[in-house]
Amino acid sequence: MKKLLMLGGGFLQNFVILKAKELGYCVHCLDANPNAVGFKTADAHAVINIIDSEACLAYAREQKVDGVLTAATDFSVLTMSYIAQKMNLPGINYDSAKLIKNKADVRRCLFEAKADDTGYSYEIDSVEEIPEVLPKIKFPVMMKPVDGSGSRGASKV
Repeated sequence: MKKLLMLGGGFLQNFVILKAKELGYCVHCLDANPNAVGFKTADAHAVINIIDSEACLAYAREQKVDGVLTAATDFSVLTMSYIAQKMNLPGINYDSAKLIKNKADVRRCLFEAKADDTGYSYEIDSVEEIPEVLPKIKFPVMMKPVDGSGSRGASKV
């Protein structure tokens, strides 16, 4: 039976764990939360922080997994890519994974490629930069942390 490693065992990842099991995979799950819901449905699990690439890689190698995935979280994308690269598994290229992790870089890439209709995007690193950017923007605007996941920290201003 093929083994999959799911990075993250939260409510949303649990749907993927259940589907993988339905498809006949043996699913291992890692999460820093010892009470992660995915631990109850996965075939095996360990309490490991999914942003700790080396610890997750060690687990993956020890269990000889055939694939690694994550779902509904940006936090483990780099770890997933790192494991795939180190174990020669299919996965996202590490440089692409680094790009995905930074929303400002993604926005800039999409803008330069004319791949979306966002008129502009600004990355602000400090409060001191606001006076420089303020005259260039038209309200309302959306603000989002570059390293957030989902809609955490997003605000309409």
